[in-house]
Amino acid sequence: MEYIITEIKYIPVIPMILMVLYGAALIACGSFIFTLICLTLMLILVIYLALATISSNNLLLETDNVDEIIGELQEIIDCLQNDS
Repeated sequence: MEYIITEIKYIPVIPMILMVLYGAALIACGSFIFTLICLTLMLILVIYLALATISSNNLLLETDNVDEIIGELQEIIDCLQNDS
């Protein structure tokens, strides 16, 4: 459950970081190394999103009981509301 809470906190930030890195890569078209660094970081973040999706799907598929999933999701919602 802690893994899912951590993912929910970090996942919404990643698209914003991707947009900033893409903008920085476009602005720095004269600097090949800086553009390469930005695009490499973007690739790493996209891979992270893909792995997070796969692991979340695997966690969901391992649970056979729908009521258990709903209970865990309610606990996650309560934890996130308490952190806010």
